[in-house]
Order: sequence, then structure tokens, then C-alpha cells
Amino acid sequence: MVIALLAVAALALYGLLRNGHLGYGSAIVAALFGFLLACTPIREPALDALRALINAIPNL
Repeated sequence: MVIALLAVAALALYGLLRNGHLGYGSAIVAALFGFLLACTPIREPALDALRALINAIPNL
């Protein structure tokens, strides 16, 4: 699941940068991409937040 999240974040970051969208969305995607790559204590809370978001999407 982490590999899939990393791939989605990388593709989203690439798309945002390529299209010149430099808003809050690209900053959030870039930050999440960094947290997923890094081996820091913030990695697990970031992954937990992404999992919660993924689990919440079907309930919308």
C-alpha cells in the first residue's frame, strides 16, 4: 500500500509541477511525498492520515 501511495503522490506532484499549478495543493502533495520517502517519526502519522482519507472516500 505504501508503494501505491508513493506512486500516486509522485504522479500528482509531477502533474502539478508540469502544469504550473503552484498553489496550496501542490505544496501539500510535495510535503506528503517527502514524508512518505523520509524515515522520520512523522512518517507513521502521515500514513495514518492518508489511510483515514482513503477509508473515508467511499463514505462520501
